[in-house]
Amino acid sequence: MKTLYYWTQKPKENKSKELQIYTSLYLVPEINFNLNLTQSEDDTNIFNFNIGLFGLFDFRINKDKNSDHAGLTIELNLFGLNTIYTHYDTRHWDYENDTWCVYDED
Repeated sequence: MKTLYYWTQKPKENKSKELQIYTSLYLVPEINFNLNLTQSEDDTNIFNFNIGLFGLFDFRINKDKNSDHAGLTIELNLFGLNTIYTHYDTRHWDYENDTWCVYDED
């Protein structure tokens, strides 16, 4: 694996964006398709789409909320050139109180 490009930005408090482009080619003898639209009780995985073709093509979208680092992830692999974009919350989720964790300042 070789990273070709990496970019990150914090557009506002508790949010972050990242873009990474790297190379890796792992030929996998499988074809897969997965679409998950179910919403779990704690909303941790509300949308997941994945399609793959022998490791030469993969496309994934994952959107979650009310979880640690909730947000959107989009991944594309085309003949060993991988691109990953994430837009996520930098906070952790407090499952007991159903809200973002609040830490006491030292």
